[in-house]
Amino acid sequence: MPRILGVDIPANKKLEYSLRYVFGIGPTRAKAVVAESGFDPDRRAGDLNEEEVNKLASIIADKQYVCEGDLRRERTANLKRLSAIRSLRVCATCVDSQSAVSARKLMPAHVRAQSSQFASNRETTS
Repeated sequence: MPRILGVDIPANKKLEYSLRYVFGIGPTRAKAVVAESGFDPDRRAGDLNEEEVNKLASIIADKQYVCEGDLRRERTANLKRLSAIRSLRVCATCVDSQSAVSARKLMPAHVRAQSSQFASNRETTS
């Protein structure tokens, strides 16, 4: 398996799809990286030699895409900042329901009442 930015990408998939396994690279960026590299888009990731893998990694680094650890750190810092100021946006970004419940407990009482009232109104109109 080729390894790019500390991530093992699947060898049996096309380059465009295997690059998506790197956190922070989606469909659009994967297409752009493959197009800039000049590799055949139908080529499999397992067919790349070490030099070609390094070329892909250097293209990602040159474009200064925020990927993997840096992106995870940035996202975590943003969530901590929002929860520190008790923003209601934190609830929308919570990953599991337990986090949403604990974030809801941080809300002021009048906001909790409004949000539960809004939820009950939505359920009756559906």
